Amino acid sequence: MIRRFSSFLFTGILTLSVCSMVPAADAKDSKSFFGAQGGLFAISDSRERTFLDAGTAFVSRAPYVGSEDNETRVLPFARADYKGRLFINPTHGAGVYWRHTENMRLSTSLNYSVGRDGEDTPLIGEAGDITSSLAMTNALRYYLPFAAFDAIATIPFTGDFDGTRFDTLLTTEIKPFKGLRLTPGVRATFGTAGWAGTLYNIDAEIANNITGVESFDAGGGLMALGAHTAAYYELPNDFQLIGVLNYSVLQEDAKDSPLSIDNSGLTFALGLARHF
Repeated sequence: MIRRFSSFLFTGILTLSVCSMVPAADAKDSKSFFGAQGGLFAISDSRERTFLDAGTAFVSRAPYVGSEDNETRVLPFARADYKGRLFINPTHGAGVYWRHTENMRLSTSLNYSVGRDGEDTPLIGEAGDITSSLAMTNALRYYLPFAAFDAIATIPFTGDFDGTRFDTLLTTEIKPFKGLRLTPGVRATFGTAGWAGTLYNIDAEIANNITGVESFDAGGGLMALGAHTAAYYELPNDFQLIGVLNYSVLQEDAKDSPLSIDNSGLTFALGLARHF
């Protein structure tokens, strides 16, 4: 139960943060790629901020992409930057921005790869358990004229996760009227054989002990494609209402695994946060 709650907590607040893109329109103020703003380790004036966003959110989601179950929770949410160099957020964890300018963001952080309870899978007992892992995340964001491109690599070093996960995202921004900001985008998730296997393999020993279950070996490659959008509505006294939809569809071996009862997953979140 503790693992299930921590998994839900992390994934829920991650949903609120993954669509929280810095407006792509800021890219119009960008200068040269490395030189004009002070070299690789530059922080531009517009990014040298200290702030805290804190609030709460209602989140509805599947325990993992491939599960046919659904869970709902009310969760806390927090995100903070210190002088544009240090940060804490649910997407990347706690870390440092090596470069943080109008046209580029480069960071390294300590993150948390969420595990899984076996009871949320078609397997019996603890056979489908995955112990959560601490991981290093390296992330690059580059601002195009009308969108933000993200490339993220996650490398675990504790727990059951193995291999590496890679995510690429392309997100834009729409302002239909004053006070409302929309950030729709698309996402592709890749995994090495180790990462995909952690989530979707069924080894022969487990299969032999469970009637009707066959062993399965998930190879590396494309794991999921998805689309996401977030809506931010400004309220008085520095409050903000946030709504998020995140839809993922499993691909290739991840889709074919016996653990993938439903090949898609939808996450919905509605939150209220205050900016300090």
